[in-house]
Amino acid sequence: MKFLYKINSAYDGFTPQKIEERLHNGIYIVYNWREYFDNVEKGDVVFTYFVGRGVREGVYLIAKVSEIKRDKRVIGKVLRYDMGEPLIPPNEFEKYKYKILTRPIGSVYVIPSYLDIVFEDLRRKVAISEIDIKKRADCYICYRNKTFSCKSCTLLNPNYLIKWDEEVSTRIRKMNNIKEISSAFWIIPRQAHWMKKTITQHPISEIFYDFKSGYYYYSNLFGFGILKAIEYHPRFKVNFDYMLGIPLSPDKKESGEFDRVEKLCKIVSKELKVSYLNSGLELTKPISRRSYKLNGLGNQDFSRDYYKYLNLNVLNLNNKTILIIDDVITDGITLKTTAKKILDKYSTVHIYATTAGIMAKKGNMTPEAIRKFSK
Repeated sequence: MKFLYKINSAYDGFTPQKIEERLHNGIYIVYNWREYFDNVEKGDVVFTYFVGRGVREGVYLIAKVSEIKRDKRVIGKVLRYDMGEPLIPPNEFEKYKYKILTRPIGSVYVIPSYLDIVFEDLRRKVAISEIDIKKRADCYICYRNKTFSCKSCTLLNPNYLIKWDEEVSTRIRKMNNIKEISSAFWIIPRQAHWMKKTITQHPISEIFYDFKSGYYYYSNLFGFGILKAIEYHPRFKVNFDYMLGIPLSPDKKESGEFDRVEKLCKIVSKELKVSYLNSGLELTKPISRRSYKLNGLGNQDFSRDYYKYLNLNVLNLNNKTILIIDDVITDGITLKTTAKKILDKYSTVHIYATTAGIMAKKGNMTPEAIRKFSK
């Protein structure tokens, strides 16, 4: 079911500007309103409507019920919020708010079925990150002007980051040998025939391919994207002892290719104050997924050889917590193989991994995310 939860800000002091203060782990909100309704269940969607003196009336918060406590508290997993402007334009909300708020006195209202289409349309718009990005960053201007305002960059708005548990498939989320994994952005593959969007319609994908081609001005954007992904991931609340980066192939290193991962590691290392072991992982022979595919070789062949040619030049990592960084996940083979190499030598190491982007392939996305991304 869908519910409308009315908060009188003048009465209890909860204004839209205080939403972030009320969040738990950055993604959960606690509702103390079970006393008003007994038929609330897990999976119900709650639209929170703020009213009262000094508040511009409207819906500022949308959450899905994830847990119901014995003490009548209801825990909601936040789908979207805005502390400045209502999520539904005021002129739109005026059309139907009185049809809802004329229900019996209380704080929680069932949204009538004839209005479902209005709320369902809003929910569809906010259920997956990134696809509604309207602006793009020009990192060269920041670099030229020496402003480096990455922390306030438009593209690092939490709404544009991957909602990890909702959008990413279990196949990627539960990688063998890696405790947790995270990414900042969805990246549209160059060949994505199943979706209607193209790279040029999706600013972050266009920026990523520029970065991949050596446009190093975007290093800070993706480095801070990784930091934001770690910050907003509910299970990344750990302290890292060391950081490692997926190594550049020796032939690319010899040709002077820009080492994207090394640059990302240096940015993240500086901000997290974690020691980056820049020569900890090293490839002794050129190896690439593309060449294996061209020669008719599969993932098992690549994984076997990558393990063989990957050198681990580090101190004892037993009982240490490490962070591995790559620029993008396609299917996770490289990260899984790297984790296996490390664990085979240091069996008690705790491995976490993060990347700037994850390829928006069907195997990487939940069915709900696929439906929304393909529209």
